[in-house]
Amino acid sequence: MAAQDHRKLLKILLASGQVVVGPGVYDGVSAWLAQKAGFDVAFLSGSAVAFSQLASPDIGLVTLTELASTLAQIRERVEMSIIADADSGFGNALNVQRTVRTLELAGASGIQIEDQLNTKKISDVQNRPLVAASEMVGKIKAAQDAKRNADTVVSARTDAFFSLGLQESLDRAESYLEAGADMLFVEGLRSKEDLEALSLRFKGRIPLLYNMLAQGPLPLLGPDDLAKMGISIILYPATVIESAANASFNALVELKATANGASPPVPFKHVSMPELLDAPAYISAGVRYESKE
Repeated sequence: MAAQDHRKLLKILLASGQVVVGPGVYDGVSAWLAQKAGFDVAFLSGSAVAFSQLASPDIGLVTLTELASTLAQIRERVEMSIIADADSGFGNALNVQRTVRTLELAGASGIQIEDQLNTKKISDVQNRPLVAASEMVGKIKAAQDAKRNADTVVSARTDAFFSLGLQESLDRAESYLEAGADMLFVEGLRSKEDLEALSLRFKGRIPLLYNMLAQGPLPLLGPDDLAKMGISIILYPATVIESAANASFNALVELKATANGASPPVPFKHVSMPELLDAPAYISAGVRYESKE
């Protein structure tokens, strides 16, 4: 797959009628491993970037510069489609336009924008305060106007369910569709009945995104069930970062115990980072540029 085709690939996958599964990634190695494992799409998760780079919860600390830099580093080695989590677009409609142009240049295949307030009181972060639906409509239109590549997917996310309920979240999603969004994500749906209401309103009209969280309120529905409801893409935003963090912590605890004189644990089989990253091939690609003298 040529690097310039990652946007077209995402559009083709979303229109295929098949459910696409995308893991959350947060740096070069996580994205490289996702591609190596066979995924065609990944999600550059804002929360995972906050976890990995700032050791902080997802409370809006990651900047556009940090997000774009991370994406550009990933794009150095990865050709798969990447949807970038742009939070609220980092401000008003003009900020959104700069966000779209910046992330496109960094290599985004899709850009997700949500209708939460950009700047929140610390005490309000968990409450997900919203901008007016009309402001979000303007942001979506601004994002579409700012695109340099027609194949870049603009995904509109609403968090209205948490404070305003199902009907308002669906109504907001409708207005975002009318504003020109290429994909919809209604966050927080808490039952199969909620998903069925989403399906009844939007199935076949626009690609739908679903966030799969192990600790979420919904049971872990399978891809086949979600496909029947019109879901086009399922994201697992935290699976990779949580697995990596837990494995790293366990390894460090064992290492510390060994350093303190405890019996070495039974070694577990693992693959070295150079092997995982195909380091010999990477180095060989550069050797050909060296002088033969």
